This record gives sequence, structure tokens and C-alpha cells, in this order.
Amino acid sequence: MVSDLLYRKKTGFPFISLSIAYSCILASLIVYFRPEYYDILGGGDPVFYPWQYLTNYLQHGTSLDPPALMDPLFHLVLNLLIILLFGCLAERVLGAIRFLAFVGSSLALTLLLRLIFGIWDNGISPIALSFAPAVFLILLYSIRKLKRRIFSDPVLYICLALLAAAWLAVTIANLIKGLHISNLLNLMGTVAGAGLAYLWKGHIERRVKDILDGQAESSKQDILDKSLSLSGLLIPCLVIGILITALSGSLKDHVTSSHLVEIYPRSGSVEDINNADNRIMLRFSEPMREDIAQSRISIESQVDSAPLTGNIIWADDKTIVIRFNRAIQKGEHIGVTLQGLRDTQDRGYYDIIRLEYN
Repeated sequence: MVSDLLYRKKTGFPFISLSIAYSCILASLIVYFRPEYYDILGGGDPVFYPWQYLTNYLQHGTSLDPPALMDPLFHLVLNLLIILLFGCLAERVLGAIRFLAFVGSSLALTLLLRLIFGIWDNGISPIALSFAPAVFLILLYSIRKLKRRIFSDPVLYICLALLAAAWLAVTIANLIKGLHISNLLNLMGTVAGAGLAYLWKGHIERRVKDILDGQAESSKQDILDKSLSLSGLLIPCLVIGILITALSGSLKDHVTSSHLVEIYPRSGSVEDINNADNRIMLRFSEPMREDIAQSRISIESQVDSAPLTGNIIWADDKTIVIRFNRAIQKGEHIGVTLQGLRDTQDRGYYDIIRLEYN
């Protein structure tokens, strides 16, 4: 059964797949709930630290990301399912040496694509999908070997459903949403995996037969294969080491030196906003990019008057102006939250700006 390929103890332990899955969980949850870590573990152009070329595959986006096809946490869960099923299955059948070739080829091909065309995307999908062609062959040879008996194995149907969901459904949805970069990277990962699966199809067929016949034992693995399997533990160690360094305050290249030099009015009184021509002004010390990842103006009103609205604009590259459509009356409360600002060198301003006026 396919479940024998996944769970039979004598076929070796999938250290690499589980290490990748754990590293994705660690990096993704930290980046999602602490967006400032995106510029340490994720990012794109510019790259502040050399390890970002690798760790960008492990994280899946932040809570500040604009709405996309998938929420970052859902994206993470889907990729974890692929790794824990396809990755573990492929690693047990292929062995650590060949499995690392799948990981390395898909990583190299998609990274080359990113560097040449300057395209970046979050997530481990290109690497995870490189396992799909090998899994397809594993299922095909398992069906040939077991014939009708295999159709009583629920793992077969889980694999088939995940193949459809992870590739066909996501690809079609990406096309509908116009997310062609995601499709291109996923396709390149799959192409890399398909080439290696074809190259080693004879090995895959023999391994499937041996495992299902109970003739494959982990004791027959050579020393190099076992050592490379354990090398997967280096991935979470790298992530943990980076996080420890970040917590120590040693990583500063991604942090802007720009700071707020003026907020007017500062008093917290709506009357002072009226005296400032119905505006709030914020000025930075250095030029900033004229976009804000997340902004919110909350207005609470208990007066019977025309609706009060606010609009956030950049007066120049250092100055944000929040302009209201009319004078603010007594009994109205204004709250402003700004988050995810960046300077013109794309370094992050990580303080959350919160203003309250009564």
C-alpha cells in the first residue's frame, strides 16, 4: 500500500522533509505576526542579507500583505501538506542523495529565474511542487504492483486529491487572479522535478517494488546517504541562528534611519485640528516611499451633521497630510493608525504610528 511507503520504519526517516516543514512553520509564523522580520527572512529587492535568497522560500508573507489569492497562513498550511505527504514519500523512496537533488535543482532554477527577471514571491511552493512528478511515478508503480488492492488505501486518494489541489486548482486560480509570477516559479520547480523523476524512473520503480515486498531496509543505506539525511537539520538551525542574531539587535541594515521629526497638532485635541485647517501633518527626517502598507482612520461621531471623512496624502516625500472634509465638532473622536512605511532605499520604518484626538 502507499501507506507502507510512507510509514514503514525500515525505509529510513525523512529528516530533510520534516526539517523543511519545521523551518517553514518557524519562519512563516514569525514573519506573519512580526512583519519587521520580513526584511530579515523574506524580502526581495534590495536583499539586505545573503541568507534571504534561501529563507525567502521558507516564509509565506506578513499580515500586512495586500489581499491575494491565498492568505499567507493558508498558503503555509497547503505547502506543509505537500511537504509532509509528497516530501516524506519522495524522500523515503528516493533516498537522501536523490531527494536533495530535487530540492537543489528546483531551488537553483527558480532562484536563477528570480535573479534574471527580478521577480520575487513568498513560499516553498516551487520546491514542494518539484516532488509531485516523483510522487506521480511512485503512485503509478504502486498501482501496477498492487493492482486492485491499492484502491482500498485512503492514502492513495489523499495523494491524488492533493496533486489536483496543489497544482491544477492553484494554477487555474492564479491565472484567474493574474498572478503569473507565482505560476511561472511553480512551473519551473515542477519542470526541475519532472526531469529528475524521468532520469531516475528505473530507481523509483525498483525502490517501490522492494519496499512493497518488504525487502528495503534502512541499514542498507550508505554512510553518505545517512549523513545527508541528517544534514536537513541545518535548515532550522540556520533560521534559529538568524533569529537569535536579530533579537540581539545586531542586524540593522534593513532598518531606516528616518524618524518622525514633527507631528502637528500633537495636543490630542480636535479643536487644534480645526485650527490647522482640518489637517494633521507628519514629517519625517529623510525621504520616504509614498506608499503605506496599512493605514486606518477611525471616526466616532455622536453629532447630527454631514459625514466626516479623512484622506491620507503625501504632500512631499517627507510629509504625510491627513485632511478632513470639514471641521471636527465636539463629540467626535479621531483615531489614526499608520504601519508599514519604508524609506526611498526600501528600508523599513517599523514603529506603528497611532494618533488619538478627542
